[in-house]
Amino acid sequence: MSDIIEEWLNNQVQLSKKITNIADDFHNGYLFGELLFKFRIIPTLSHFKNTNDKGDITKNFCYLAKAFRELKFSFPESYKNQIIEKNEIS
Repeated sequence: MSDIIEEWLNNQVQLSKKITNIADDFHNGYLFGELLFKFRIIPTLSHFKNTNDKGDITKNFCYLAKAFRELKFSFPESYKNQIIEKNEIS
């Protein structure tokens, strides 16, 4: 299944980097923001930072949580932690 998602992201969505490992590539929240921006769910990507700094990652996920709430998409804190730690969401 992840192969299908990677292919879609790389060939159709075309984010700023080629996706080779979803867990590694999305762990800091930046590409989630980029994906929401590409689909015009959020108005700007300027608040997001593509770094491994824990403070920036926390801010990225705060921005994502706000967008998800507006979409009425449930995104528990445990999901955020599992993504940051590159674990599968259970």
